Amino acid sequence: MERGEKILIGITLFIGIGVMYLHFAPVSFDASVCAGGYKRWVADIHSEDLINLFIQEQGLDKETKLILLSKPSDIANTVKWKGRNIYATIELEVDGKPFSISYSGKRYWIERYDWKIDNIS
Repeated sequence: MERGEKILIGITLFIGIGVMYLHFAPVSFDASVCAGGYKRWVADIHSEDLINLFIQEQGLDKETKLILLSKPSDIANTVKWKGRNIYATIELEVDGKPFSISYSGKRYWIERYDWKIDNIS
């Protein structure tokens, strides 16, 4: 095997291991660079996605009156994580009826989560 091939294989392995590490890193990997503000960041960035997920799963249309009862600070207080999983709860009012929606997300890349609804009450 030539020297150039060995270098190419080494670089490929290095990049592959790095990608695998980033994919399987825990949520705390993302949170560690936020100096304590990660819960609020999650609430600010992902709350709209979580609301849209609720709208889709419930089959609501655009005419539905939906009010977010949770302030970002309230949502941030519910954010927790363990390993690659992150959890959050949002309070909504839909056509005058209050809902508490619990979500969980699985980290699949840096600050990216595959969210699902765990419970609606």
